Amino acid sequence: MNRLLSICLILLLSFSLSSAIIAEEEEKEKRGPKEGYGGLMLGGLYTDMAELNSAFSRHDITNLNDTNFTIGGFGYGLIAEKVVIGGEVGGFWQSVDSEQLKARLTGVEALFDIGYVVLKWQDMKIFPLVGAGFGVYQLKFTPAIITPTFDQLLDDARQYSSIRLQSLVMKISLGVDKFIKVGKTRSNGAERGLLLGVRLGYSWMPRSSDWKMRQIEILNSPRTSFGGYFFNIVIGGGGKG
Repeated sequence: MNRLLSICLILLLSFSLSSAIIAEEEEKEKRGPKEGYGGLMLGGLYTDMAELNSAFSRHDITNLNDTNFTIGGFGYGLIAEKVVIGGEVGGFWQSVDSEQLKARLTGVEALFDIGYVVLKWQDMKIFPLVGAGFGVYQLKFTPAIITPTFDQLLDDARQYSSIRLQSLVMKISLGVDKFIKVGKTRSNGAERGLLLGVRLGYSWMPRSSDWKMRQIEILNSPRTSFGGYFFNIVIGGGGKG
C-alpha cells in the first residue's frame, strides 16, 4: 500500500512538473497547455459502509465511520484556454477498536482527469471535471488484547490478517479555481502565483465482494463500495503565459 502511494505521488509530481515545463514552452508548442498548476487536495468523502458495518456488528466490532478525511495531490494543464487535462492521487484511512480486535481501513486512488472551462472571469474559472482510474483498499485486523512479539508472528501468523480490494474508480465534479498572481518569470514574462479552489462531486465504484488475502478470495465477504459524495479544497501553484 505504501509503495503504491509512493509510486502514485511520484507520477503526480512528474505530471505537475511537466505541466509547468509545457506552459513555459508555449512558443514551441502552440497547441500545448498555456497554463499549468499542481498542489495539495484536502477534503472529505462520504461513503455507504452499511454492509461492511453489518458484518462488523455481528462480531461486536465498532462500526467504521461513513465520513472519511482525504488527502492527496493534483496537477493539470489547459489546452487552448478551455480543455483541462490532468491527474490526481489521494487516500484516506481510519481505525476502529473493540475489546477483541483492532481494524484499520486504508484506501488509495489514482485518476486521470479531463474537463472543460465553461466560465472564466478575470483570474477565476469554473469547469466540470470527469476522472477515471483505479483504487486499492485494505482492511487490516489485529487482535486488540495482544501485543505481539516477532516470535509470535512467526508461530501463528494467521491471527493477524490483511485483506485487499481493488476496483475501477470514476469521479464527476465541479471545480472552481482562483489564480492569485505573485510575479512573472524573467525569461518570457509568464505569470506565476498561487492557486486556490474547491471541488464538489461524486465518486463511483462498483459494489464488489472480491476481497482477497494474499491473492486468495475471501468467501462470504460483504459487498463493498467506497464511492460517494466528496468535497475538496485545493491549494497549489503554477502559472500561465
